[in-house]
Amino acid sequence: NYSGSDLKAVVDTAHLEAIHKHIEIKEAVSKCKNVSSGVMITFENLQNAFVAVKPSISKFGQDACNHIYTKFRTGRQTHEGSDDAGGPASSLQYGSRVTLR
Repeated sequence: NYSGSDLKAVVDTAHLEAIHKHIEIKEAVSKCKNVSSGVMITFENLQNAFVAVKPSISKFGQDACNHIYTKFRTGRQTHEGSDDAGGPASSLQYGSRVTLR
């Protein structure tokens, strides 16, 4: 999975590729006055960028984050509910910490 900053790096890489291609085309047809002045990122630029830019979070890091998030969500859901006796549904105390055990 790509993080937000990984996706920004993908778009930046695609943009740079589009700029370089635009410059090459402009130089090749410099005598022609109908060359567009705008740069457009193409689907091909994005595909190339995804090949070049890898996710910054390893599989181990993703699994660790998912583990923490699952414990957080489970703790929240059970804390918000109650058991049959009307007490807290979980042994988790409000504000307790979740660790990577």
